[in-house]
Amino acid sequence: MAQRAHWDATYAAHPGMYGHRPSEPAAEVFRAAGAREVLELGAGHGRDSLFFARRLVDCLAEGRRPDDVHAFEEGELPRRLRRVTQTVPMDVR
Repeated sequence: MAQRAHWDATYAAHPGMYGHRPSEPAAEVFRAAGAREVLELGAGHGRDSLFFARRLVDCLAEGRRPDDVHAFEEGELPRRLRRVTQTVPMDVR
């Protein structure tokens, strides 16, 4: 509990102390090393997790056509979740 109180107070006093941008140079290091998976532990603000998740989504969506985007909520916390349905065009298969 003491650690949580410490970090709550620290982030409240200095909300931008770790910056607002993801660690894009880390992504370049991972790519150069041939890394295909990333495990984000202690994600903090989540800016690196979001960066890697967006890169993953972009990679998965490459060559596909979006058909439908359905917004929904899950659980008790408000979340911005989307279910995206995509199609691989016939000429790409």
